Amino acid sequence: MAYNDVTLIAYSSAGALSLIFTLFLFYAAVAERWKWPIAVAAAVQTAWLVTLSASLANQQVSNDSILAMEAAHFLTWILGLNLALRLLRPEQWPIHLKISLLIGVLAYAVALVDIFISPFDTTTVYFFCFLVLSLVALVSLEQLVRNARSGRFIKLLGISLALVFLFNVYLYAQGIINRRVDLIAWQARAALLMASSVLVVGAGLLFRDSDTQPTGLGISRPVAFYSTSLVLSSASVILLAIGGYYVRSMGGHWGIYIFTLMLFFSLIALSALFLSNSVRSVLQVWISKHFFRHKYDYRREWLSVIRALSNEPSSDHVYETVYQVIATTFQSTGGEVWIRQGMQYRKVYSRTGQPTVMADLVPSDHPFITVMQDHEWIFAPQAEGGPLADHNHTIPEWVRSHQDVQLILPLIAQSQLVGFALLEKEGLDADLTWEDLDILKTVGRQLANHILIHQQEQQLSEARQLDTYNKLSAFIMHDLNNLVAQLDLVVKNSARHKQNPAFIDDMILTVTNAVNRMKILMQKFGRSDHDAPTRFSVFEAVQASIDACKGNVPPARLALNGQDQDIQADRERFILAIKHLIKNAQEATSETGTVDVSVSTQPDGGLMISIDDTGTGMSQEFIEHQLFKPFETTKTGQGIGIGVYLTRSYLEELGANLEVDSAPGYGTCMTIRFETDHQSDFATSERMTVTD
Repeated sequence: MAYNDVTLIAYSSAGALSLIFTLFLFYAAVAERWKWPIAVAAAVQTAWLVTLSASLANQQVSNDSILAMEAAHFLTWILGLNLALRLLRPEQWPIHLKISLLIGVLAYAVALVDIFISPFDTTTVYFFCFLVLSLVALVSLEQLVRNARSGRFIKLLGISLALVFLFNVYLYAQGIINRRVDLIAWQARAALLMASSVLVVGAGLLFRDSDTQPTGLGISRPVAFYSTSLVLSSASVILLAIGGYYVRSMGGHWGIYIFTLMLFFSLIALSALFLSNSVRSVLQVWISKHFFRHKYDYRREWLSVIRALSNEPSSDHVYETVYQVIATTFQSTGGEVWIRQGMQYRKVYSRTGQPTVMADLVPSDHPFITVMQDHEWIFAPQAEGGPLADHNHTIPEWVRSHQDVQLILPLIAQSQLVGFALLEKEGLDADLTWEDLDILKTVGRQLANHILIHQQEQQLSEARQLDTYNKLSAFIMHDLNNLVAQLDLVVKNSARHKQNPAFIDDMILTVTNAVNRMKILMQKFGRSDHDAPTRFSVFEAVQASIDACKGNVPPARLALNGQDQDIQADRERFILAIKHLIKNAQEATSETGTVDVSVSTQPDGGLMISIDDTGTGMSQEFIEHQLFKPFETTKTGQGIGIGVYLTRSYLEELGANLEVDSAPGYGTCMTIRFETDHQSDFATSERMTVTD
């Protein structure tokens, strides 16, 4: 196919897309007055392309007319861009802008003189005039993009027109040097005009002009990463074009196919943008994410959230703080916070502007709960169309009936829906974008983690309280077990010795002792933290512990070394702890063995109590892994395995260390050390105080 045929298809396609571009601008100019000059310039461009296509089709249009139309299309772009800027910024024009406009008009006049009068026998003059017109058009475009208080449409309009004007600069600069136009570049300009028209119409469909939209251009890391693939793809296209050029030079038909395909896919792309909301939404988000500055300063927003959570007055205000953070982000006038409790979501905080008839509970299997959990979906109950309204049919009726509820934000942490927030506002923001949704989701995740930590702290606090109660209960159960054993022995011997007065006396003494011990236990069980410990002698308390174990064999022998000392603590619990260690030593030792108890003063002044037996002993593994583990016992059928655990726990409360030195077959030595570093006044807590 001949060169003219390919060029005809190229410029005819460019004219068709330019017509769509022109009609779109005239339609948009009805609502936005500043677009009228640009629409007129696009109309002149379309007229030029149609004239050029007609000349290529039948050769009946003179070259002078075509060149004059091209010069006119440059001038109308210059005037259109400057008038659009004047409508957007009505203040006084700077002098350099007026000079550039004057230069453009002079270049247009010189070009017309050269075209129609031809005082110069060369093409260089009007090529130079077209070059100047292209440069002035670039300057005018730059002024519009830099100074217009508008949005992303102007930015993308600037990109597309700048590419066309820059290509024209290249085309006519080359024409001045070679004194003729490069025919391949002439065809390529048609493709660039087609792409420019598609880009501007697409920008108009995707973005509304808004003073609040950030318009600074930038490149995101993903785009920079994928640029390698784009460069490789572009290189492949260039190689294909070079191959097509040589094929066409040899009589091939690549040009017609390429321009036909470009026209076809351009029309498909524009149709998709016109007809499909989803295509527009996806493309708008992608372009906004990768080519424009973000609407929010995420660093500032993040620091604001952290500061609000850090300055929380107390744990009782967690949900109020959560609401305040979300309300600040969304500029909400009211709302509620709902938290999962069991199988339901319950309202835990409310600050509504108007009285409501909302429910107090929402089942965890409600459809709209499922949507938030599975898709991290932000609901816009008042949205009547678009992607935000996709799942609105699952929203409870009591939410939809409340006209001020504009958003329902899920609070998700660790893949679970911790809760959600209902946000009130007078009217849904018309420019609610993916950035608003992203910032709300990000803040929601952080707040959900904060709520989760608060809930876990509450659970831990309750567990600690329960652990304290369980320890006290285990202590009582352990002592009751000993009392039951004593009473059980009395019952077993009563049938045989009930006539023996001495047995009756011993029985009464045993029962009396059991009753007294149980009374003391009941007092301990119900004791207040404000009960003051008593001061008592260590020697006397250890002696009382040995006396309580007199009925066991082998008998414990006491050795008192150094000066007696007084301690301030709970005397009964202290005696019980020492008694338990002595009793364990007796039970582990044969009747022929020995159990020695000694109390001494360490060189640093600290107190040391030792219980040394010649019993069976214990392995190191048993000491490390089982001895101090609650509810572990080696006494089959006896005890519940918490004696040593409770003893060590109580001694640690007093600031003492319980050391165990034992080996199988060599006996055991239990040593209690009260270091001087742990001495303190027991006026407020049960800590050991050592005095001379």
